[in-house]
Amino acid sequence: MKAILDSPIWKTLPAVKNNKVHILDYNTYLYYDPISILGQADLITDMLVKSGS
Repeated sequence: MKAILDSPIWKTLPAVKNNKVHILDYNTYLYYDPISILGQADLITDMLVKSGS
C-alpha cells in the first residue's frame, strides 16, 4: 500500500488531490457474504456521510 500511496500517478488523481479518498480496513471488508456486505454498506454510508462526500 505504501508503494501505491507514494506513487506519482496516485498523487495526480483528482480524488487524491481533492481529499476524497477513503482507505478501507482490509479485515473489515475482506468478507463478501450477504450479511457482511449489508454491514459493510452501513459502514461505508456512515463514512461518506461523515466526510461530506
